Amino acid sequence: MTAVIACPQEWRETHQYWGGPDCALIQLYPTFAVIEHAPKMLYLNTSIRGYPHGLRAGSDPRKPLLSVNADFDSFTFQGVPYTIQAIEVVLLYYLPTDQCLK
Repeated sequence: MTAVIACPQEWRETHQYWGGPDCALIQLYPTFAVIEHAPKMLYLNTSIRGYPHGLRAGSDPRKPLLSVNADFDSFTFQGVPYTIQAIEVVLLYYLPTDQCLK
């Protein structure tokens, strides 16, 4: 199972869900599918007490579609548990069309 969390903003740690309208959760393997595309669907908390620790994606805070545990060694995707084999962070930068060099 391979998934992508896409976010055009810098990641931030907070106890609240955040993210702009271009955030998305995408499944790459075994099938390609855009699982969700919505604002305020991202969550990252590694230290704030009284709130769940880990990384989450999904617009329903009570039932996230993707939930990575605090140790980043396992996750659940749509309720199915998995062991993490690898995590890759890719930073992509783009210029709006009117700012591209011609």
